Amino acid sequence: MENFFKNKLLLYAMDTSFFLTGPYSMRTRCEMLAEAGYSGAYITTSRSPARWKEIEELHKVAMLLGLRVDGINAAVWMSGDMATESLAEYRRLMELVPPKSNLELQLVGDPKLTPVDGVSDQAPDIIRELLAASEKAQHSLALYLHFGSRVETVAQAVALCRHVQHPRLKMVFCGFHWFVCKEKDLVADLRAALPFLCAVNLCGVSKGGNINGYAIQELGQGHMDNFAVLGLLKDAGFQGPVGIQGYSVAGDPFIALKRSHDAFREMEDRLERHPSWRVAS
Repeated sequence: MENFFKNKLLLYAMDTSFFLTGPYSMRTRCEMLAEAGYSGAYITTSRSPARWKEIEELHKVAMLLGLRVDGINAAVWMSGDMATESLAEYRRLMELVPPKSNLELQLVGDPKLTPVDGVSDQAPDIIRELLAASEKAQHSLALYLHFGSRVETVAQAVALCRHVQHPRLKMVFCGFHWFVCKEKDLVADLRAALPFLCAVNLCGVSKGGNINGYAIQELGQGHMDNFAVLGLLKDAGFQGPVGIQGYSVAGDPFIALKRSHDAFREMEDRLERHPSWRVAS
């Protein structure tokens, strides 16, 4: 066990860390990540043509700097005027990115309409359609947990993964959204998620924000015990990657990214020095 804790997990930074900062170029953002110690980058798409162009630019710049592209996040609306168009756009995204990309799927829908069993709506059909469309490119498709969406909780994501039963269907554990959804059994949730888990993103969480009363902070701050999360993940054999969520973190992005990077590595070092401190899975 002690030898296992010596393995450092790959760490990427989500582009949300630049949402409230200056208009830095893609090259500058990636250089900041590399200098701060990250091994990977990530991009959240939107319906803006400029953001789509950035996906191609990110892959080129990341390759030059030796960074991985660990995630590409996009949303599909479950109903309404945007449903058909957003699904078509997601299919276009799958054609645009390199083969075997790690694509994240946020299903946008009223969580009050989520079926009790987690699968008795159109979500499984949407997922199957996207998996079939990406068969040639062999993209992985990861369900992204997000407060206020169709897939809010670990249980809902696990239910869909078990129901669809496809080797390329995965899920992302999002620490912030797990916390603000007020899920209580971290050990049970991570144990259930592990067979499908392809990535984890973490951050600090504080009270008083606009997402169910909470806000995102730098790692190491706030109310969420990320040391417990990391210990559980490593104890269960999770091998990464781990992302740093930076949505709503304002100010100098390099300083914030570096502090979160260093806080994460300090937690890893602490687990290596004191493996008995972990919360066992």
